Order: sequence, then structure tokens, then C-alpha cells
Amino acid sequence: MPGIDSIDFKMPGIGELSKQQLLRVPSYQRSYAWTKSHVNDLMDDVGGAIQAGNSDYFLGTVVLKQNDDGTCDVVDGQQRLATFQLLVSSVCDYLRQTNEVERADLIAAEYIATTDVMTLEKQARLTLNDIDNPIFDQIAVQSVPLSQIATGRTSHTLLHEAKSTLNERVRSIAVSSGSRATDELLAWIKYFKQSVKVISVTVASHSNAFVIFETLNDRGLDLAISDLLKNYLFSKSGRRIDEVQARWLGMLAIIESLPDDLTVTFIRHYWSSIQGLTREKELYEEIRSSVGNPAQVMDFMGDIERAAKFYVGLMNPSSAVWRGYPPSVRRLLSIFVTLRVEQVRPLLLAIALHFNPENTAKAFRFVLSCVVRVIVVGVRGGTYEKLYSRIAAKISKGEITGSTDLSVAMKEEVPSDSAFESSFASMSVSKAYLARYYLGSIEEHINTSNREWVLSGDESHVDLEHVLPQTLMDGWGVFDRDEQRGYRHRLGNQTLVDATDNSVMGSEEYDVKRPILAESSLEITKYLAQSSEWDQNAINLHQAWLATHAKQVWPLSTSPPRRSKKKAAKKKTKKRQVKKKT
Repeated sequence: MPGIDSIDFKMPGIGELSKQQLLRVPSYQRSYAWTKSHVNDLMDDVGGAIQAGNSDYFLGTVVLKQNDDGTCDVVDGQQRLATFQLLVSSVCDYLRQTNEVERADLIAAEYIATTDVMTLEKQARLTLNDIDNPIFDQIAVQSVPLSQIATGRTSHTLLHEAKSTLNERVRSIAVSSGSRATDELLAWIKYFKQSVKVISVTVASHSNAFVIFETLNDRGLDLAISDLLKNYLFSKSGRRIDEVQARWLGMLAIIESLPDDLTVTFIRHYWSSIQGLTREKELYEEIRSSVGNPAQVMDFMGDIERAAKFYVGLMNPSSAVWRGYPPSVRRLLSIFVTLRVEQVRPLLLAIALHFNPENTAKAFRFVLSCVVRVIVVGVRGGTYEKLYSRIAAKISKGEITGSTDLSVAMKEEVPSDSAFESSFASMSVSKAYLARYYLGSIEEHINTSNREWVLSGDESHVDLEHVLPQTLMDGWGVFDRDEQRGYRHRLGNQTLVDATDNSVMGSEEYDVKRPILAESSLEITKYLAQSSEWDQNAINLHQAWLATHAKQVWPLSTSPPRRSKKKAAKKKTKKRQVKKKT
């Protein structure tokens, strides 16, 4: 490790560390991530140590990089430092509420913010990254009431929840201490200052800081993989560290546009798309073994920054990344989002990164058929996650160069027409979004009027109807309760109806529903109403009819499924055997 003589090790209390110098969290560091349970665990542990009379409580390691201006960058430890500041802020708020304003101001000046003599402006002792600091400053430094603070990002919500939790804990300590409330709260602050110990490691360069960070956390399971990976890449970037940091920030900015923190998931899916299936626990070591010098780091960062745009686009079909692609791409992606199949993303990502727009559209269509067949047949997701990643790696390596090659490589490994039709004819579908998608797709296939609103997701137009109600009512004597539980979620018992019709039918018996269903503008619903009564046989027959269309709707082909002609659908309707009432 270079420059070992320039590393300073100390073991101060976290409160003492907070007041020794101004600390700042660099932009590339992850945002605040502690949940309410983390905050409560810390307070419970420290409270237990205080009650037990323990002289010390160890809180881990803080890695700092000394800057020329006297400040320090926080390379590791920002979650604990920020939470301590929030605790101090909560104590100060309580003291002010109980007319201990002078004490509150002294504590705040010691731990939270100093005042510049020249400008008389407050200078925060801890500054978080660019994303979190504005709200952290409001909560911890300015003591703005939580009710007046808007939270947009996940980290903002977590900061808000952490402060709220600490407010409650401080109030609880004070109430349980009675007349000694102020003394008890001051004792807690003193304990954090002197006895809640951290190992403070201060270095003169980012390179040393990242290496130490990696070494200290090499076996730490609590650390986010993205943090380990980021610091490893920074440590290997040499003189190009500024470029690497900028690209990391660029990638984060793209991924953080999604509602959830999917940084690690994205990197794992990207790595799986070039190397085959990679589990999260394997990700860090695999990348570390392949990316080891500044040139490789720059190539890797350039690749994942570009891949991030397409990855976000997989979950945001309206993304500008799809500009210039056939319109079907956006619609197909909307369906993938509806199906909620995360395992297929490495394959979709590889296709988007390496195929031209026309081939991308054809390949997405084929993959959709494969995914639906896998869901319907009920094969374990892990089995196909391996297949999707293996095929993705072949695309990335140039072994599969278009949609035709893709269909040849996958066709024999996904459920056949016979297996798919058989499973479709007997499956139960309890998830409404899946039932709506299956039924809507078949309706669009056989309905020449092209009622695309069926699949639009606009439930103000169309409802999902269970002909045999989900709750057994009078008038359904043909089913006992066990049979009703077995048949209510069969796809053959479900259909789509105009929203206005559904409210009229409710849970009425079939004789009441049938005339309304027969007048539907939807072909699948009119066809269902040909049954003179609704029993087990009628459900089985209707679902078998749906299954014959399913293998055409989701074919093992890169071409769009051929739309059925309305006349053909009517002809089949006439041939259908209807069970008569006895």
C-alpha cells in the first residue's frame, strides 16, 4: 500500500470526531440509506451500553481523506455521522421546546454548525452529497419542522423518517427521566462524544482511502456491493480518477431516475448480459478479477454508463432512448413492465445494446412469447434466468447477431406449442394484471376492430369479470365451496367486460349475467356467453378455446402473430358444443 507513513489512525468518540474538523460527503458517495430499524438499533445498543455502565461502545471505522483546505472527505462512515448529527439536532429541538435555548445553541454550535466570524453565516460541520444535503441542512442545521419539509427521493424520505424516529426516542428518554430530563439528554450527548468510539483512518490521497476502505470492508456483509465496487474502481483508476468519478456519477444519475434503488441490480444484470448469470454475492469478486487497471476501469465505466440509459429505458418505454425504433418496441416494453419479470432484463439489455432497431423489435417480440410460455407452464424462474443470461452473453460476444439467430438459439429451450397449450387450458390465474393481459391479448388477436384499449391498462374502460364469483353466492348451487375455490381463478372463468356492464352484473347468477355478456363488444366475452349454463364443463371448454388462440398470440417466431379473422372466430363459435340445461 503506497504512502503508508501518511496514514493517521485515531480512536475518538464519534461526537469528538464530528467537532474536530469540517466533514463533507463527496458527490460520488451513495445517499443516506439508514432505515428506521437501523436508527432504533443504534439507540437501543447505545442505551443498553449506558445502562450497563460500559465505558465504551464501538461503532466501526470511519475513513477520511484530508483536503488541502482543512476539510475531510468522508469515504466511509457517512451513515453513522449523519445519524449522530440528526440525534444532536433532536436533542437541541427538545431543549428549545423546554426553554433551554442557550444550552441548545451551545450544543448545536459544538456539533452541528459553527458560525463564520466574518460573515456570521452558519457553516455545517457535516455536509452530505449534492442530492441529500439540501434536505439534511433543513432538518439538522436549520431545524425546520418536519411537517414543512417535502421529500421527493428515497434518501430524503429516509432522512425525514430518521429525524422523526430520533425525535420520538429523545422525547421518550426525557419523559422517562422526569425532572432529570435535561441532565439525561446531556449525558447521552456526552456518551456519544467520548464513549461511542470509532476508528478514524485519515489519509492524504483518495487512492489510499479507497484501498483502505476495500480492505476494512472486504468481509463486511452489511456494506452495499455498489460501495465496495465503486471504491475498488476508484482505487484502480490512477490519474484518471476524476473521469471515473464523473462517469460513476453519470451512471448513478441515470439509474436514480427509477423509483427504487436499482444500482446493484443494474450492474448485476449488465454483468450477466456479458458474462452469463452472476449472483449478487459473486458480482464484486467477478468484476474485480476482470477490471484491474486504469484503461480497463475507463472502458468498464464507459460501458455501464451507456448501458444504464437502455436499462432505465427497459422500465420506462417512453424514454428518449427508443427514439428511432419501431413503435412496437415501446408497446412490447410496456408489456414486459406489466409482466414484472426481472430475470429477463439481461437478455433485453443485450438485445438493445447490440441489435439494430428493426432487429430489436423482432427480438423483443420473440422473447415476449418465450417469457409468457415460461410463466404459463410454470417453470422455475431461476432455470430460465440462467438461459436468458447465457443467451445475452452470446449476443454480447457477437455469437448471436440478430433476431433469427436468437430464435434458433432459444426455440428448443422454451415450452413447445403442445406443452404451452396444455398448461394454458388448465391454469388458474389469481393475479388480475396477468389475467387482463392474457385475455386482452387474445381479444386483440381475434377482434378485427383492433380494440387496443383492452391492453392499454385503462381500467376505466374495461373490467376483469369472474363469471363464477370469487365469493360464493346463492344461485350457484352447481358449485360447492371446494369446487368454487378450485374454479374461481381459472382463466376460463374470467373475461373482460365494459366497465359499465360489470357494475350491473355484480355477483348475480349466470342467467342474469349471460344476456349482458352476449351483448358485449368483445369477441371473447360474446363467445363465452354461448354456454347455456356456467358449470365446470363450460369453464373447461372456454379455457380450451382460449388455449387454441394462445399459441398463435405468443408464437415461437420473430414475426408478429397473425390476427385471426372475425369470420373465422364466428365460425368456431357456431361449432362450439353447448351443454344444455336439464
